Amino acid sequence: MTKKRTLFIALLLPIQVILVKILSNFPELVENIYSKGLYPYISKLFRFGLGWIPFSFGDLFYSFLAVFMIRWLILNFKKIWKAPKFFFVNAIAFFSTMYFIFHFCWGMNYHRLPLHSSLGLESNYTTEELIAMTTKLVEASNYVHLKITNN
Repeated sequence: MTKKRTLFIALLLPIQVILVKILSNFPELVENIYSKGLYPYISKLFRFGLGWIPFSFGDLFYSFLAVFMIRWLILNFKKIWKAPKFFFVNAIAFFSTMYFIFHFCWGMNYHRLPLHSSLGLESNYTTEELIAMTTKLVEASNYVHLKITNN
């Protein structure tokens, strides 16, 4: 990647952070445009492309990312000390790219309407009610599991 492109991508990081922060104040907008509009297509694409893999692709991706970062640091160790600007611009450009990918592929869902609002449920409940509901769900799940597997 050219130095100008790398610098441009690095400079996009604060803009992305500010944009996400602003959008987090408008959960209805995120719900309607991202969660109900764009995300279902992204989700279908990932299910189609990665659904056949019998393990978590995300775990594989994070492992690859960690190895890539360690490899990059080893290969560029001398450059880091000789030209720290090179290191910081590349590191910020990398984090800018990862920040965009995360929020585009999933992260904006954290800023959508709460589930109780979407489903029209009351959000006031006690800890005892939550434990009772969880217990009911566990019992129902275990019952269905026993019916399916007979063990």
